Amino acid sequence: MDAALALAADPAQPAIRRARALDALGEALPPDKTAAVATLLTDKEAVVRAAATRLLRGLPPAERAKLLAPLLADPVASVRIAAAMNMA
Repeated sequence: MDAALALAADPAQPAIRRARALDALGEALPPDKTAAVATLLTDKEAVVRAAATRLLRGLPPAERAKLLAPLLADPVASVRIAAAMNMA
């Protein structure tokens, strides 16, 4: 998991590769990795931001909403949709 998160956070890697690294983690995010994923919610690449939203599905609803609510105003529609879907 640490290797995948490190890859996802590496801006030298192609955005699609970073997003796929997040997708490979599924939805089983240990609580101690929440902060690392939360930083990816502000990544410059929309595909990475959208992928990061999916990893937060296992969080308690209030915590998940707090992290994802700002993405409802993201300039990219796919990120807004991903945030809304993963808040539900």
